Amino acid sequence: MGYLNDSPKPVPFEFSSLWFSKRQLPSKIAMDGYLSGNVARADQDLEHAISAYLKVLEKDPENLNLLNETFLLAMIQGDFKGLIPYLNKIQNNRMLPDYAEIAVAYQNQEFEQALQLLNTKHSHAGDSLLKPLIKAWIYASQDNKEQALDALKELSQKPFIVGYQKVLLGNHFKDTSLIQEGINQMGDHDLPAVGYFPLLQKSIRITGNWERAALNKKYQELVLSYPATADLLVQVGQTDLTLQQGLAESFYLVSALGAEGQFTREESMAANTIALYLDPNKQLSLIWGAELAEGLHLPKVALSYYHRLNFHSATLGFKEAADLMLLGKNKDALPLLEKLEKTNKTSIPLLTLLGQAYQENDQPRKALAIYNRLIPLLEAGPQNKPLIQAYVNRGILYGPMDANQMLLDLQRAQKLDPENPLLLNDLGYHQLESGLIEEGFDLIQQAHQKKPNDPYILDSLAFGYFKKGQANLALPFAEHALDLMPQSALINAHLGDIYAALGRKRESLFQYKKALDLKTDLTDTLTQELQGKLQEETL
Repeated sequence: MGYLNDSPKPVPFEFSSLWFSKRQLPSKIAMDGYLSGNVARADQDLEHAISAYLKVLEKDPENLNLLNETFLLAMIQGDFKGLIPYLNKIQNNRMLPDYAEIAVAYQNQEFEQALQLLNTKHSHAGDSLLKPLIKAWIYASQDNKEQALDALKELSQKPFIVGYQKVLLGNHFKDTSLIQEGINQMGDHDLPAVGYFPLLQKSIRITGNWERAALNKKYQELVLSYPATADLLVQVGQTDLTLQQGLAESFYLVSALGAEGQFTREESMAANTIALYLDPNKQLSLIWGAELAEGLHLPKVALSYYHRLNFHSATLGFKEAADLMLLGKNKDALPLLEKLEKTNKTSIPLLTLLGQAYQENDQPRKALAIYNRLIPLLEAGPQNKPLIQAYVNRGILYGPMDANQMLLDLQRAQKLDPENPLLLNDLGYHQLESGLIEEGFDLIQQAHQKKPNDPYILDSLAFGYFKKGQANLALPFAEHALDLMPQSALINAHLGDIYAALGRKRESLFQYKKALDLKTDLTDTLTQELQGKLQEETL
């Protein structure tokens, strides 16, 4: 059997199992909420999962296992408002609820309580960055500039962070000398500085033309080095500031730094969620949340962040389309990719995704045209893996139209990685189909030696013996392949052919019917052939 596509698939999203509390759940509503929550979570629909679990918690508020897991889901989803009444009960990973409680108190302008919570909370990774920043904004909220600056002294070894906080505080206190001091202290912290360029421009307008030329020069250098990223960051950079936005910026900054290696991806997601709780429209946090969700293999969550953005760019459009493709929503991704292609004619990642989208939307001629543009670009570069996949994809597209061109592309792919058993099997299988029996069978035997228990290679080996007229030798390999991959329609169909060749008519009919019921990997042509075989056998 040939591999039609070896592109990476999304990794399933799993948490540790949720358990019912030991007490009887009080009502059918709670039971239904629990079960529907599990289904939604398995489908990566975290918003509905959280909503369902909250209904359970309304009936069973002491279910701490469910509460801990629901809070983690809420932090990853990006909205923990519904869990605020339960924060003081959460036990696992207290970093998340501790800082969430502080953010809630701050938002409610209960600054003394926020400071008390900060001073009495548990000890966590990332405290060395977060605590001084939170203190600074609590003091700023109390109009105490000196104490806010004293709090930043704990970060004396982090000149960029301190400098940027001084710019923010200078804007809040309308202190031009503090803004100037902060800009100086930020230094040349390359890429992150681009994201703050709009705020720095605003700061310069407050202070006059102080070093404006130098700052613009630095910005232009960064645009040359990181054109797409710089453009994106400048569009979404912080341009205004309330007290809540100042604290939100602190949580975002610590999240983006990953607490300098101390945070897991989930913890970075949690800190970013708190930033969005304080400033729901913070564009940088939405983009960063989407990136974190993609790192956690949660494309649905990533899309929920993209849909909240107030603007669009080519970079974000590509990422959104990629997430849609991962979710199997190829028809939704295609218009985005086509629009981007109009202004990005030579983008290798874009053309790669667009070719796949056309292929999966059953538009082979358009897909072929894209691969004919993509492959010369890849051939001019140093990386073999994307070129191999492009050859394979184009070869499969050529298959129904031009068998010779298909084999040429598969040969090109196999030569780039001659020891790869999947490529050996792919080429060998299609050579068998094209009548090159000995050449194809030899390649499949090589693949089998390298990967003896692969069901697709076993199926190809059985198919090779069948093509050689040795159905008796083919049978054990075909049956073994079916044991390993019973859901493959093609393997069932091949076993049916072998049974038919051995005179086992009833068993062959069963396999043909099963293949047509499954339809997992059958082309339209093969489906018609199987229907014809069933009619012949039943006459």
